[in-house]
Amino acid sequence: MRELGRLGLEWAYNHVKPREVEALPSHVEFEATPYTRLGRPTPQVVATLFGKVRLWRVGYRPTHRTGEPTLFPVAVQLGLVAGATPAVAERAAYD
Repeated sequence: MRELGRLGLEWAYNHVKPREVEALPSHVEFEATPYTRLGRPTPQVVATLFGKVRLWRVGYRPTHRTGEPTLFPVAVQLGLVAGATPAVAERAAYD
């Protein structure tokens, strides 16, 4: 059951955004900083209650050199914290 949950969660996480990079906006704004989309998706391993899953995400770099890190909107939407789901982060806080 755990493996089925892991596979289902990985599928769901990877279908939050469109599969085609070109379908995503080329520019976004986050906290009053403009960002420009990078060319291709990159993987991130995310710790979940079902085990580790691979999330394919598209990054956005600051349009102007502001020193801000690359933004991954799907990770922000999912509430990921340091490569973990909110549920894993909450459990870690209690340990």
